[in-house]
Amino acid sequence: NLDGTFLGCRYAIGAMKGAGTGSIINISSRSGLVGIPGAAAYASSKAAIRNHSKTVALYCAQQGWKIRCNSIHPAAILTPIWEPMLGTGSDRDAKMQ
Repeated sequence: NLDGTFLGCRYAIGAMKGAGTGSIINISSRSGLVGIPGAAAYASSKAAIRNHSKTVALYCAQQGWKIRCNSIHPAAILTPIWEPMLGTGSDRDAKMQ
């Protein structure tokens, strides 16, 4: 998760600094704010995206470029990757909460 974000920011800054302005928006996750049991690597990488975005914004400001960098943190989206954790039992609804 973080490698792509790092490289994306690196090349976006290179493209935007000539214009002196721009906006980078990185996708993190709510899991990066509160953690998630059983997915430490995922939650940690999403937390790192949040911190990296702040660091990029500060770096750009320090250089005098009007390049913003923000991250957004959507909650879980029900995709097939969740099925093994949710299961099909009577407690599925409780797990989804």
